[in-house]
Amino acid sequence: MGDDKFLNKSTIGIEGYAGPVEFKNVTLEQAIGSHHYFSFLWRPGSLSSNLSYQQGIIEKYIGKGISINFDDFRFKGLITSMAVIEEDGAAIGFQVSGVSPTILLDDVPQSTSFYQKSLQQVMQGALQDAGSGLLKTQVVPAHKGTLPYCVQYNETDFEFLARISARYGEWMYYDGSALVIGDTQKDEVKLTKNVTLHQLKTVAAVTPQRINYVSYDMMKASPLSEKSQKAEAGSHPLMHLSSAASDDLYSSSSQKQTFVHHGYTQDELKQVKEVQNKVNAAAFVRVSGISELPVMPGQQISIASDSGQNAYTVISATHYASTPGNYHCSFTAIPADVKVPPYSNPHLVPKADMQSAIVKDNNDPEKLGRVRVQFFWQQQNDMSPWIRQASPAAGGGTGFHFVPEVGEEVVIGFEGGNAEMPFVLGSKFNGKSKSGYGDAQNNMKAIKTRSGNLIQLDDNTGSVTVTDKNGSTMIMDGSGNITVKSQTLVTVKTEDKIVVDAPNQIEFLSKEIHLKGTKKVVIGEGPAQITVDNESNKITSGADKITATADTLHELKSLANMKMSALHHETEGNTQVSIKGTSIKVDGGTTTDIKGGMVNLNC
Repeated sequence: MGDDKFLNKSTIGIEGYAGPVEFKNVTLEQAIGSHHYFSFLWRPGSLSSNLSYQQGIIEKYIGKGISINFDDFRFKGLITSMAVIEEDGAAIGFQVSGVSPTILLDDVPQSTSFYQKSLQQVMQGALQDAGSGLLKTQVVPAHKGTLPYCVQYNETDFEFLARISARYGEWMYYDGSALVIGDTQKDEVKLTKNVTLHQLKTVAAVTPQRINYVSYDMMKASPLSEKSQKAEAGSHPLMHLSSAASDDLYSSSSQKQTFVHHGYTQDELKQVKEVQNKVNAAAFVRVSGISELPVMPGQQISIASDSGQNAYTVISATHYASTPGNYHCSFTAIPADVKVPPYSNPHLVPKADMQSAIVKDNNDPEKLGRVRVQFFWQQQNDMSPWIRQASPAAGGGTGFHFVPEVGEEVVIGFEGGNAEMPFVLGSKFNGKSKSGYGDAQNNMKAIKTRSGNLIQLDDNTGSVTVTDKNGSTMIMDGSGNITVKSQTLVTVKTEDKIVVDAPNQIEFLSKEIHLKGTKKVVIGEGPAQITVDNESNKITSGADKITATADTLHELKSLANMKMSALHHETEGNTQVSIKGTSIKVDGGTTTDIKGGMVNLNC
């Protein structure tokens, strides 16, 4: 299939090798979103079956750079494998294999996070040490919004870039010299059927289009929904046919719903819908063929048809040159007005398993009991966004409010297994932070706060002890007794009344006991009660009998008047009764009797 203008145009250059590279059967496989692979048979001048010679060649050139050229087409790669090929005991050359320098991004799986960054900033962060200068990059993604929280979890940089490119519908390909993330090439290669293009194959396909997406916005506590419409058919006539056929065939799918756990805002859910809608269009039409002109992934080609020129974007190409003058490539392409690559998938999120983290901030500005944590794989200053915690109960102004302290270890789960949607499942003790309440019988249960406030439940005694940070306690001893102990003051206060009820006895013990009533103090019940009335400033009692006994002195004293009244009043002194006054008046009304062994009247 060679064309004279391509004869002797296929060349290869190897870093450190000065002479022309004599090769056979070169193959170069290229695809968007992937590494590019090559292989060929190389005969470096005079060959020898000497092992030392062969080892010297391999040692000198393995890992070196390589340039493969098909006319104006240029590809730079790295030699990653060399094998000695022998026939009948004689060496005929080295089988050289290698890959694009994008492989340097595929070294070690790693984990990191990006907080409030654009997609371009995230990608540039992953490419910060790209290939130690061996890989050029060109990163201009179409997505311009801010990503709240983006995670690379146990992925190589290349796997991470490929995944987020697929998630946000970004083109990612190696153009032969640089890794490009963003738009496709605008330079167009024109192919003519039966001249530079052979075995053209066009495939039309159907795919579901109308999807109802649902999710949940936790900040608004509101369900979310987005309905996708028919995919944009573009200008290719077969795309319109495929779109219409898809709509007819999958008409029932519009009644079903797809839950998107990572569509936690309306904008996020809309992004999912739009990428999926565009990738549906990428599945409608696909062309393949064999070209005598070099084409590469990300490049546009035009093919003449009865209806005019149809433009396509190459998504894969495999180049063959059995000898320097015999070249062709097979390719696959999609219509050029498809806006996203066919590998796009808005549901590609990083997957993580349950793990521990350390609380770094618990002062939630929204008062939702959220925390920010640092995973053990995050960099020194990196943290999660504000994440919720699972609770035994949670509601508007109700529930179980226990927020873990800064520095404590918590166990993290992930909604839908998505590493970008962590939440706190609970807390963990560890070797440095022990509970201090364990025993062989597991009798002790406790709740203790940072300041030292403590609730202890002892299943051995059945007791419950509540202790504050200063040591004041309330103890229910499991035997029916309650003891309240305060370091300073116990105050019992209510807006209405307090009832202290004991069927047998109530004791008050203190150096001083003060009973205060702003209006009255009433002691007792019924006729025998004593009333201290502050408003009328008097003490009254209606008891049948009042007995007051003093061992040495019983003194009744009034600053003004004192009146003692009864049907029968008796004043008795075992030894003496003294009545003194400036003036004493004894009035019997009817009769006054004064009786004694001796009566002295001083008149």
